[in-house]
Amino acid sequence: MADQQILRTGVLFKKGSGMGPFGRKNWKPRYFVLTPSKLKYFTFEDGDLKGEVDLSGCDDNMIEVMPMDAMKTGSSASTIWRVAINAPERRLLVAAGTEMEMNDWVDKLMLAFRINSGQAAFPAPSRSSFGSNGAPGSGPTLNQS
Repeated sequence: MADQQILRTGVLFKKGSGMGPFGRKNWKPRYFVLTPSKLKYFTFEDGDLKGEVDLSGCDDNMIEVMPMDAMKTGSSASTIWRVAINAPERRLLVAAGTEMEMNDWVDKLMLAFRINSGQAAFPAPSRSSFGSNGAPGSGPTLNQS
């Protein structure tokens, strides 16, 4: 059930793995959905699932902010605000649009790791998550970014 609860969504640039037919490692915008157990990415919001990273077994030490092997060079469309996620099954490099956005993704990833390991509970919706009549969904929601 925890997997269905969304901690964060949004567009990040993802660095290609180089495993495709052309071996490219270019940066492409992808729509990401973070839950406590998985980080999924899509071509765009409501688009095709392109991949996912299993976050089980991850901890805060598996995040690198501004990794040395992913410094911005050249004229790629990605930004300098980069993060590496060193999950047990693979390494994922992403870039956020701003420093504040990058920091928020890092905070939410660390929350996901703690929830997944049982060290934290999923945050309760704030009062602003409910509309004026108190009904869920009639106001802003926790998982929107």
